[in-house]
Amino acid sequence: MRREPEAANGLTEFLIARTAEELGKLRVARLSMNFAAWGRLFDAEASLGARDRAMKWFVSKLNPFFQVKSLYDFNEKFQPEWLPRSMVYEEAADLPHVAMLYAGVEGFLNVPVLGPLLVPPVVADPG
Repeated sequence: MRREPEAANGLTEFLIARTAEELGKLRVARLSMNFAAWGRLFDAEASLGARDRAMKWFVSKLNPFFQVKSLYDFNEKFQPEWLPRSMVYEEAADLPHVAMLYAGVEGFLNVPVLGPLLVPPVVADPG
């Protein structure tokens, strides 16, 4: 999670905790913390199959650029329940477009100048 370098340490944790408290008062049962999709790959107690081990290797290679592991470590402070996410797409040819949209939503494409060019536009369904 990005923060301003001048911000006080613990501010992000405070905001998350207060948000959880307020959502609890509203009887909201679940607060989604980002990155649950890959977070489970870093669980030391998880039994990973071949596909997940390959994905962990791939994600580990991305870690220097996207700080996947440090985000996992940050989220662990809140003792999350790691739930898988799914991407739904109609045809295999749609997967690159969907993946780029997902990467944009997760903030992976926040690259100066190029970032806005990498995220495809979302087109509303006319029907």
